[in-house]
Amino acid sequence: MPAEDPGKLVAGNRYLHRDAVAHLEQALQSEVWEAEAIANASHWNVVKINTIGLKRISLLTYEDFERPFPALLESITVNLENQTAVRRSYRARVNPPVLHRKELLLPADHPRCEEFSELTMGLERIGLLRETSSIGTRRAWDERMREAGVKIVGHTIELLDEPLSKPDATIQRHLAAIRRDGLSSPIQSLIRYGLINEESTVFDYGCGFGSDIEGLQAAGISAAGWDPYYAPDQPREPAHVVNLGFVLNVIETPAERQDVLRSAFALAQRCLAVAVITSSRARTETCRPYGDGHVTRRGTFQKFYRPVELKEVIESTLGREAFPAGPGLFFIFADPLSEQSYMLSRQTRRSVPSVSAAARRKEAREAAFEALRPDPRSHCGSSDRTWKVASGGRTSARNT
Repeated sequence: MPAEDPGKLVAGNRYLHRDAVAHLEQALQSEVWEAEAIANASHWNVVKINTIGLKRISLLTYEDFERPFPALLESITVNLENQTAVRRSYRARVNPPVLHRKELLLPADHPRCEEFSELTMGLERIGLLRETSSIGTRRAWDERMREAGVKIVGHTIELLDEPLSKPDATIQRHLAAIRRDGLSSPIQSLIRYGLINEESTVFDYGCGFGSDIEGLQAAGISAAGWDPYYAPDQPREPAHVVNLGFVLNVIETPAERQDVLRSAFALAQRCLAVAVITSSRARTETCRPYGDGHVTRRGTFQKFYRPVELKEVIESTLGREAFPAGPGLFFIFADPLSEQSYMLSRQTRRSVPSVSAAARRKEAREAAFEALRPDPRSHCGSSDRTWKVASGGRTSARNT
C-alpha cells in the first residue's frame, strides 16, 4: 500500500472514510467494492482494511461525522476468500465504541479536516488522548471528559468553571506549599529591579509557610501575608508591592483564578508580581488530567502556563499591561510612576555594555544581597540570619 494512502492505522488495520476510498490503489478499491457487494450493504461510512495479509474487510456504520466523537452503530465483517459476511449491531448498546481522530480517516483535501484536526490537537494538549486503550467506548470517554472538566461544543473544547464531576476530594492545595531557606524567585526579582527596598511595604498573597515574610522582616522590610490554609486569620491589607507567587497554578478553576488575581491587584499600591510554573518546566508523566491542568501524585493541582497564555489571562482580567520579568513572572503596575521607573531601569540595564552571563548573574546577586543587608549599626542582632535568608540560593517554586 503506498505511503500516501489515507487512513488511520490501528493494530494491523487501516481505517478510512468512504470518501477516501477513491484515493487507494486500484486493487484495494476493487476489494472494498467487492466486500460491499458480498455484504449487500451501501449505508456504511468507514471501511476497515486488514493490512497483515488477511483477506478481510469490515464495513462500519458510524453516527454522522458531524458529531465530534461518532459512535459505532453497525459492523459487517467480510471474508473475501470464502465470500461470507458477519453482521453485528451496536445500536442498542448503551456503551458503544466511539471514534477519535476522525480527520485521519478523511482525504487530505476534505473541507472539514482542519477543523477536526484542531479538536484533536486541543485534546492532546490537555492530555485527554493518552492511554487510548481506556477511552474507546462512550462511557469511558464521557468519564474522561467529566474528570477533566471539559465539554465539546460543536468541535470546540470548552473549559467549565466547575468540573462536570463532583469536586475531587483528593486535591489538597495546601500540600503544594514548600519550606525554603532563601527568598522566592519573584521576591528576588522585585529586589533586583528596585521595586522592593528598605522603605517598601510588601504583602504576600498566598504566603504558604511564610518564608518570604520572615526573610523580608529579618532585613527590616515591612512584610505581611495571608494564606487560606496556613494564615487564614491574617488581614488582607494594601501594600506597595503584592506578591502572588505560585498561587494561580494550584487553583483548579479559571473563574477562581481570575477572582484571586483581581483581589491581589486591588491590594497593590504600586506593583503586583505574578509568578507561575510554566509548561516548559512541567513534568506530567505521573499526573492525571483534571480541568485545564493536572493532579499530581501528592493530590495537588497544577496548571502549567505558557508565557503568552499567562500574559493574556492577566491583561484580560485586570485591563493592565503585564510586563515579563523572568520565566513565568510578570509585573503589573497600579501606579504610573512605578511603571515608568521600572521601564527606565530596564532601559538602563540594556544600555550597559555587554558583559558575560556569569558576571551579570553575580552583579544581580550582589545587588539583591546588598538590598537585604541590615545596617550594622542597628540593634536587631539579626545580621547573620538575614544574610543566610538572602543568600540561601534556593528558588524552588512555593505554591499555596
